[in-house]
Amino acid sequence: MKEGIHALAFNYRGSWRSEGLYTLRNSLRDVRSAIEYLKSPSMVERFSIDVTNIAIAGYSFGGGMALLGSLYDSSVRKVVDVAGMDLCELARQVKKDDRVREALEKTLEEGMSTTGMIRSHGVKGGIEELLETMDEYDLVKHAEELAEKNLLLIAGWQDNQVTLEANILPLYRALQKCGAKNVEIEVFNSHHQFTNVRDALASRIISWIKKKQ
Repeated sequence: MKEGIHALAFNYRGSWRSEGLYTLRNSLRDVRSAIEYLKSPSMVERFSIDVTNIAIAGYSFGGGMALLGSLYDSSVRKVVDVAGMDLCELARQVKKDDRVREALEKTLEEGMSTTGMIRSHGVKGGIEELLETMDEYDLVKHAEELAEKNLLLIAGWQDNQVTLEANILPLYRALQKCGAKNVEIEVFNSHHQFTNVRDALASRIISWIKKKQ
């Protein structure tokens, strides 16, 4: 915002203080709702929003949601994916490795009980939804559509949660095969939280958003 960019941040329904239940489909719908909200006549008038220059940015789970959410609206041309998670890849790992399933169950349990961050149908319901709908969130399968966008893919060399090899490079290579012309990839010497490169990360995103494409 200090750089003159309007910014809207929100919590998915059922997370933190947002009402409703947290599900994968609801999260994707929330991205669409945010776009529609920004493009509503009242918001455009109030904040002088340029609806032809809307960028979506997401981190981790939100990175995948940002990419998929951008497909709802052809006028959304720019997407920043910071350590974005491919949920289909996560589902594949859950299916083949019990340790991954156990780690995911622990994360969901902590989110619901310890921090109160997530309100959902429960751990079992969340994993069932992931496995039943995994193909809907396969970023590589959406590469042809995403290739029409301007994309900035960001990763961390030391990230062992959303790895470059499993989550970022497969999409990047698929985009290249689809002839994507406006895709940039940036890899920082950092882990999933990017705590040691926050300023550099912010500067990279700002300069990319402001660049004429």
